[in-house]
Amino acid sequence: MTTDVHQFSAHELDTLAAVLDQVIPPSADGRLPGAGFVAHGERCAGVIRLLPGLDLGLVGGLAACDEQARRRGAADYVALRDADRLAVLNDVAAVDAGFVPSLMFLAYTTYYVEERVIAALDLEPRPPHPKGFAMPDNDLSLLDPVRARGRLWRDA
Repeated sequence: MTTDVHQFSAHELDTLAAVLDQVIPPSADGRLPGAGFVAHGERCAGVIRLLPGLDLGLVGGLAACDEQARRRGAADYVALRDADRLAVLNDVAAVDAGFVPSLMFLAYTTYYVEERVIAALDLEPRPPHPKGFAMPDNDLSLLDPVRARGRLWRDA
């Protein structure tokens, strides 16, 4: 059984980027970008593809953000000022309890693995535990003694 994942339009991705910037805003000193930059990336699309239903929850929430923005007199969510964006996001979160947790999951699983974010946090972009391990090429000759023992099991 395969499920079709919603293909986000350019407008939906721009709205997602603006919303993600509310979840993780850019740092005041400019070192850390807001999380919005991940919306247009392949990593974000990959997470959405892997989690069935995440796309539908996001699409519904993004549409609700646009609708709330129009009620405030703006063309859409992206056209709002930051303070109004936060207010709209809070309004949508009050009605759709799953939207903000979905956003947070998407933001945290895509943002904190980006090399430019890791570098801005003064961390090394490498495997995490402990300082990563450089793996040598496999030496399959090490298995020769095991292979030489022959079969030690019986078929059931």
